[in-house]
Amino acid sequence: MHMPIAMYTVPTQNKMMTHSHHIKQIETLCMLIQ
Repeated sequence: MHMPIAMYTVPTQNKMMTHSHHIKQIETLCMLIQ
């Protein structure tokens, strides 16, 4: 599941939301792997 380039070029006020969303995806993957 590749993120679109636009995800990395969002305005500054949205970068934290995007980052936290990405972390949640990683946590979900870790839970699935366990």
